[in-house]
Amino acid sequence: MQSLLKSTNVKMAIISETEAGGYTAVKVDLHNSPLLMLVADKGYLMCGYLNKEVAEEQGDATAIVRGVKEPKDLLDAKVVNMTSKAAQMGVKTGMTGREALELMD
Repeated sequence: MQSLLKSTNVKMAIISETEAGGYTAVKVDLHNSPLLMLVADKGYLMCGYLNKEVAEEQGDATAIVRGVKEPKDLLDAKVVNMTSKAAQMGVKTGMTGREALELMD
């Protein structure tokens, strides 16, 4: 993993697509837990750190998972929430992150 931004306490990296199921991954190591995202062509999968309401206002197709520590963990985690645009694409609560990303790809 190559670090792109360093400060005393925060590191940000774009992860190799081969380490994230073929999707572009973003990981920001914060103080208590990482902020994680996998990006598909028409939407993205994000951890609970990110704000669903803002994604909804922006018209993004977004699925949310929780309890993940690494980008690859997003793939097997269960979707707990999503924006209306993601729901229109077929994303449902309880499906895996991988299934949600396939619908948004």
